[in-house]
Amino acid sequence: MTQLDITNVMLQSAIALLLVALIVLSLAKCKKCVLLYSLIFLQLDILLWTVFGIMQVFTLDKPEFLLFGYLKYLSICYAGYLFLMFSYIYTAKNLSKLKSRIIILGILPTLFYIGVLTNEWHHLFFKEFKFYGHTKYGILFVIETIVSYIYILIGFALLIMHIKKQPKNMRKQMIYIIIAFFCPFIINVLMVCGVIDYHDIDLTIVCFAFTMIFLTIAIWKYKLLNIIPIALVEI
Repeated sequence: MTQLDITNVMLQSAIALLLVALIVLSLAKCKKCVLLYSLIFLQLDILLWTVFGIMQVFTLDKPEFLLFGYLKYLSICYAGYLFLMFSYIYTAKNLSKLKSRIIILGILPTLFYIGVLTNEWHHLFFKEFKFYGHTKYGILFVIETIVSYIYILIGFALLIMHIKKQPKNMRKQMIYIIIAFFCPFIINVLMVCGVIDYHDIDLTIVCFAFTMIFLTIAIWKYKLLNIIPIALVEI
């Protein structure tokens, strides 16, 4: 294992521990509600993304490397969708259509992940999934990335429109949420476009460390999970 691999594992392990701690504290201290569950699903998604990335570093043979790579893309395919659902639940005044929107909006991520699992038959998602090398992506990856970005941008739009309607004393928590998710989103865009390439370290995951810090502040200092009555209705 190279020094770069060790650095990569240490960074991702620290982020994984932050996520686990935040999930446990949220479940222990916050009232059980739809908003809390949507946030935890999003955190679990990032956690799995991180853990499977770590497992790839320790993998010594190609079949296991591919397995953890495919598992990691389960998290990647659903990340934008889960962020959109979190934003929708956070900002919605009425959650009566929540179940139908969960199903409808979840169709595309599910189809994309089916494309990942069946890639060996069509090579539309990965043209070449290399063992410790630069993966060559196909057209399906491009479409999935665009759809994920659209979901994330819609989520940001919902949050920004919501913040404008809030009293000044409640806007700080919204700003923390936007900053928390905007940083890794921008870094991911720059990485996918090839603008930045910091060796083999996934800077998107590194930025999630800052996401966890800002989310922690929003939850504990500004009571993120206690500001929207409709989201606090117990399931």
